[in-house]
Amino acid sequence: MSALFFVVALTQDSISADSRLRSPINLDESLVPLSRFVDEASAATGLTFTASKAVRNLKVDAFVDNMPVGKTLEKVAQALDLKWTRTGTGYELDEDPSKAALAQAYMQAENELAGKKLLHNIAVYVDIAKLVPADSKPDILTTNQGTYRSMLDQTQRDLTNAISNRQEESEIEKLSVR
Repeated sequence: MSALFFVVALTQDSISADSRLRSPINLDESLVPLSRFVDEASAATGLTFTASKAVRNLKVDAFVDNMPVGKTLEKVAQALDLKWTRTGTGYELDEDPSKAALAQAYMQAENELAGKKLLHNIAVYVDIAKLVPADSKPDILTTNQGTYRSMLDQTQRDLTNAISNRQEESEIEKLSVR
């Protein structure tokens, strides 16, 4: 019996289970900052909804016809990997700690991989430089310019990809909810 009660308590913690948020809502919002989105939810329900500093500038698209407010708010949180937390007068939207830790671990692993690639390319350059006799370096550099250029281009592509991946990660924060 106590296990069943515990499951019911967890279900009731969900924002969509809040009886005050069962009224339907219609939204036609595009690229709205979460701070404004939660202000509109507050105005529509009379409850206080807030977005933490960490997420308030994320953008959201919401096109909803006759969906309960609680379900709409829950879908927004799910789409952005965020979590609603009950406060004294309403709810606050913030990063889901478990998902934030996973994202941080992913970014750290990606940084380590980019660093290893860069160190590898530097080691290759050093090894090639060691193979070239000091008195013939000008001739070999001229003769093998294509080889050096190819290696330089690969390093530049690796760095560009690492930067591009960073930019894509920041773009993920601008997910749309439909």
